[in-house]
Amino acid sequence: MENLISIGKYLLLSNQSLFRGLNEQELTLVANRVQLVEFNRNEMIYQQGEKMDYFNIIINGSVLIFLFPEGSETNEEVPLDVLQKGDYFGITSILANRPHSTNAKAITNCRLLRIDSKSFNKILEEIPKLGVHFSKTLSRRMQNEFKGSNKILKSEIVLFSSEDKELSAIFTNSLSEYINTKTKKKSIILKIDLDSKTLIASNDSELYPLEYPEQISEILHEFCCLYHYVIFDTSNLDFSYMAALMEKSDHLYILRNAKEFKNQEFWHKIHKHKPSEYFSETIYIREYLPSETEIQSKVEKIGRKLTGLSIGLALGGGAAMGLAQVGILKVLEKENIIVDMVTGTSIGALLGSIWASGLNALDIEKACLEFNSLFKMMRYVDLTIPRRGLIAGKNVRGYVEQFLGDKTFEDLDKTLKVVACDISTRREVILSTGKVVDGVMASIAIPGVFTPIVREDGTVLVDGGVVNPLPANILTRDGIKRTIAVNSMPSPNDVVKSNKNKQSIMDIFVNSLYSLQYRIARYAKQEVDVYVNPILENSTWYEFHRAADFIALGEKTAIRVLDDIKRLSLVDP
Repeated sequence: MENLISIGKYLLLSNQSLFRGLNEQELTLVANRVQLVEFNRNEMIYQQGEKMDYFNIIINGSVLIFLFPEGSETNEEVPLDVLQKGDYFGITSILANRPHSTNAKAITNCRLLRIDSKSFNKILEEIPKLGVHFSKTLSRRMQNEFKGSNKILKSEIVLFSSEDKELSAIFTNSLSEYINTKTKKKSIILKIDLDSKTLIASNDSELYPLEYPEQISEILHEFCCLYHYVIFDTSNLDFSYMAALMEKSDHLYILRNAKEFKNQEFWHKIHKHKPSEYFSETIYIREYLPSETEIQSKVEKIGRKLTGLSIGLALGGGAAMGLAQVGILKVLEKENIIVDMVTGTSIGALLGSIWASGLNALDIEKACLEFNSLFKMMRYVDLTIPRRGLIAGKNVRGYVEQFLGDKTFEDLDKTLKVVACDISTRREVILSTGKVVDGVMASIAIPGVFTPIVREDGTVLVDGGVVNPLPANILTRDGIKRTIAVNSMPSPNDVVKSNKNKQSIMDIFVNSLYSLQYRIARYAKQEVDVYVNPILENSTWYEFHRAADFIALGEKTAIRVLDDIKRLSLVDP
């Protein structure tokens, strides 16, 4: 039992963006020192003036950080910030070795990972790179307190860089406007005039002279005390200034509206210098002169992610049983729930990719309903000599290409990541570049049923459900704080109930595989905000001709949790 708890904590830690740069040994070190605790809605986590005890990471739920105004007789709370999944708090008290300067309260039911102060200090000794990250956070938060700002608990510095100066200006202005109007947070735009060597702020405040790039750090602290988001337009900066900014920043967005950069050497330096592989994100613009609609769509997507408003959808496997996901997509569209990122495994990768490409749920439903008989389904079964699988998969690929064509992941309307398994190493492979159909075919290659996909480097890929049947963790690792997971995997009891009198060898094999995957998928339930488990009684994995039944079930299941889903769209859930 103790071993299972340790594995569970390890998995929860590995899914946090804070720890995604750690190796297995380092994650194990942290997992052995962490506690998993729960707080009920409106329960106090700590109070101002209490001794520092724990470093806290939110697994799910929301936490309010607030103050009681000095001299007030009403004890009215002054909110500082609402923290969500993946956020951490208590860091200032532990690193500065002092009592808490704020109050923390659960505003929803919450689950936290906690590390006591002694263990936390030990972890920093063993993993110095975490200390470097935390020192940046501590420096900003203590600077804010020193400046007397009680309204900005945490600030983030966002860089936008492009060879197109006009494009960069459009994006920074639009993003700042989005943050200021759509959220309760404040933002400001900064840029550097290299000719006069001055820093200019969008609020028409004084000019800040820059004698050398390192001065940027001091100036940024001033703005971090006043704004939640400091947005820097870095177009046309030389590398010395970019390097100084990157050392202090949290996000770098590189805007591209051409296939190749003109200054390849500059961008090579940028990628080589960035603090980690997770630091930058390239935003691809489809046209050289993008339309207002495309720009607005990109900006809103970035804005939601930065402010924690993005919603992610994880779609699991289950073969025909996964068709219930179409019903859930129908409900999301009907209720105008914006989903920014989709992760998928197996049938979830297939349906998720088609949806992310822009096809609406009703059209996906029509396509599924075409398989209204076993005969029609068999048209896509191209049996082969069973060296690696019974079905070659060429017919299925042709069918999928009708929807996806030659689209790449960068061409999709929504961010998409699909999961496959490297069968040689038994490791998870996350596919998010290249042709989408290649990723889908790898993710749906059920071992023994479909012939596996062999990549150019010789890697053999099979169904991602072998290692990650419900990829909600990928959403969390990517910084998505509001998540929905759809698990169409039947439990062992469901499989027993739906067993036919006569099972084929393939039924026995696939059902055994799904029973194992169901157990793995249960871990995802611990960290998602909305968990949906549509299971149709007396159904099995190959009954694609029952698409109407599966889809109707998906709709009913989504409607039952619709209030929870709608709460995810609120600014402060």
